[in-house]
Amino acid sequence: MQYFKCDDIGELKDYVGCKFDRAQQGKCLKMTQPVIIQSFKDEFGIQLNKNIKIPEVPGKMSMKSDVNNEMDAVGQRQY
Repeated sequence: MQYFKCDDIGELKDYVGCKFDRAQQGKCLKMTQPVIIQSFKDEFGIQLNKNIKIPEVPGKMSMKSDVNNEMDAVGQRQY
């Protein structure tokens, strides 16, 4: 406002399809895109509150990889 002519219209709540919510005295910011999420639900037939089953327990690998995952000195994966 010091350099440009601006109007202070308060806290940012909505911008270009994104919704902004502050929590914990302004320490956290939650950004959502409800319109695009709804369009995905409509397009792909996603039902609300539907339990989705995954094939494995979260955090558990079902099989080991043959790839060597060690890093070299510059942080590149060695294969």
